[in-house]
Amino acid sequence: PRRKTWTAKNLPATDDRLQQEAMRVLIPLYKEIGACFMGDGWQSTSNRPILNILAASDGFINVRRAFDASGQDKNMPFIANSMVAEMRTLGQENVFSCTMDGACKGAFPIIQAQLPWVQCFVCPSHAIDGFIKNALSDTGTIRIQANAMSHVEFATIPWGETMFKNTYETAWQVVLALVSHQKPLAIFRKIANQPEFSQVGATEPLKYADTRFGSKVIMGRRLLCTKNIYRNLFVNTEMEAWVERQKPQTQDKFRKVSAVVLSDTNFWKNLDMCSRIFEPALQALRVSDGMKGGTPAVLYDLCLGLDKLYSEPIDGLPEPTRRKLHDLFMARWNAFHAPVHSACFIMDKAFCRMQHDDAARKDLFQVMEAFSKVKDADGKMVGPAFKTMKSEFVAWQEAISAKKYDLH
Repeated sequence: PRRKTWTAKNLPATDDRLQQEAMRVLIPLYKEIGACFMGDGWQSTSNRPILNILAASDGFINVRRAFDASGQDKNMPFIANSMVAEMRTLGQENVFSCTMDGACKGAFPIIQAQLPWVQCFVCPSHAIDGFIKNALSDTGTIRIQANAMSHVEFATIPWGETMFKNTYETAWQVVLALVSHQKPLAIFRKIANQPEFSQVGATEPLKYADTRFGSKVIMGRRLLCTKNIYRNLFVNTEMEAWVERQKPQTQDKFRKVSAVVLSDTNFWKNLDMCSRIFEPALQALRVSDGMKGGTPAVLYDLCLGLDKLYSEPIDGLPEPTRRKLHDLFMARWNAFHAPVHSACFIMDKAFCRMQHDDAARKDLFQVMEAFSKVKDADGKMVGPAFKTMKSEFVAWQEAISAKKYDLH
């Protein structure tokens, strides 16, 4: 077939067929446990403004719509109305939440004005990645957006710390020196293949990319795990001979990197401390972005763990820096937290037996009250009564406390 036949006939027909097959599986799932809508704007390779709308439920993600918004003003009403229109197409009574990045959070009040039961929140993955990027900068003051969904106001966090930034910049210089030259990289790989390093795991040097979540932390972890390979590299006679044949500028660069790898104990100590500090945040990010799988309840529990980690003394980290780090994390958490997160945490079988504070229970009842307002396309109330949900929850918790309820 010709190109026009493929693009105008064959591919659209195939896309429609696959969507129909998917909906036969997903619609019953949406009706049973609901759907979370996700939206994101991006620019295509041909510089066209694209808006993606997806629906997720129980680990299944379906692209509801991806369209070219050329000629449209991609403002908050446009984004909100596009999301609501797709929710109504799916069945508005089947949608319980909506998440987008911080740039689109202005659409949340417009969505809730039309569908008040839909729980809206800023994408946690973007927010946690923002925390890591903020912490690895030396910006004097960090601005944190307001969060209307949890009534959190705009905040500024004093920062200006340089240790984290300097550590990862040095790590980047070590990795960059190696991956920029074929011969040192080949020698590195040859050393990595020796039996003594067989238990290290992945050894290939990792470059960071600003568009990848937690990229610098991942790069630093790989460098730390392969430290002994780097040290073998810089005492390797073949490597030393190669350096001697290079231009003075290249020789100077590798001598500086060699000094860091072989002699700078403070660098390795700081890199190890940074990994201990930011690896737990990266774990929470991965639960949120779908790379490791998880739920809002698991994410909430990990954030509680981060709160505890950063609120207590950290070996090697000065107390003033630790306090600022804790303030920064809490500000970032507050910026994406929504009542539905607390509700998920309280209702999850892994955490429901814990003692929950009054604020979390208030969030849960707020979500229940919102769900009691669910209407279908005809305006008919289909949500259960708030008093019924609340009384059932209280009875459920009493049964759990008395261990009359089999959580498995």
